[in-house]
Amino acid sequence: MLQTRGQPTLGYPTLGEMIALAGNQDVLGISDRDAIIGYLLRAIELIAWKANWDPYLGDMDICSDSCGRVTLPSEVGVPLAVNVGGFPAYFRNSWFKYHINGPGDVRGMSAGSVVGPRCGYVWDDELSSPTFQDLTQYCYMAAIVEDPVDGNGSLSLQVMGETMDPMYNQKMVVTIPPSGPSQPGVMIPLLTGYASTDAAATQFRKITRVIKPVTRGYVKLIGFPGVQQAQGVTIGYYAPNETDPSYRRIRVNASCKWVRLRYRRSEIKFVYDTDIIPLPCREVLIELLKAVRMRDAGDIDGSDKYVHSAVTIMLERQLIEEGPANFSLQVDPAYGLGTIDYR
Repeated sequence: MLQTRGQPTLGYPTLGEMIALAGNQDVLGISDRDAIIGYLLRAIELIAWKANWDPYLGDMDICSDSCGRVTLPSEVGVPLAVNVGGFPAYFRNSWFKYHINGPGDVRGMSAGSVVGPRCGYVWDDELSSPTFQDLTQYCYMAAIVEDPVDGNGSLSLQVMGETMDPMYNQKMVVTIPPSGPSQPGVMIPLLTGYASTDAAATQFRKITRVIKPVTRGYVKLIGFPGVQQAQGVTIGYYAPNETDPSYRRIRVNASCKWVRLRYRRSEIKFVYDTDIIPLPCREVLIELLKAVRMRDAGDIDGSDKYVHSAVTIMLERQLIEEGPANFSLQVDPAYGLGTIDYR
């Protein structure tokens, strides 16, 4: 279950709308889709560090699994803050497992069974993974497509990871062709409606990378043990335009808890006409597109005037939306050292 929160989409321009507006001679006067997308990305960069607004920040609510592990969508670049089940959480980065006073790789699930703040939740950074859950035993791999056109036998996933040799020694998966050098991983054919594999195919213990072709529909990566009537498990679910999937992971010291996350986006991609552009005003985007066009023409002063106009519009909008709200440091006198009056 995933719910993206933060910036609303109501009233935000879409890619299709801005492509139509960009065709106006007073804006860009071009119709090349890729060129317009390039202009839009540069326009966002011009204002990304202006005012108190950042298009790369986002919020989402997401559920953890029974181990407290949370695999984040591909749009998440860097987790910034985590709220576990309504409670602020203390951050421990990926080096914490090596700290002499840390828990290592042995972690309990209750708030009091891990090393950390006495009365708080913690979250650990587990870096990135090409799958949203790990294999728990040696498994064969199969790739199932949702669009039959993708499963016509011409497309494959290249899956890399760890396996074992006949003497049960762990090793990296490689494919050795009849001639020529070996290649990392194995090619998993994209199939329609069923899972099939050669009995002599490689069994994976860990997946380290997946390379996927562009497809029309979604692709499921399924692992299943090499025994009769074994139940398979879906470990990856890839969008049509995902070609090198990589998802940030965190782990919280609570099982089956919802997690609220503030994050910095990995990158902003525009693919479909319905994609939302993270700027809440069409007029701002038009001003910024003109600024980029004039910058390319060498008119830096003219470009800066359009950027200033866009920033002014954003600041005025921000002032109205925030209202008279005020945020200042607050200390509860009934908590901690505040219970002692030193005056």
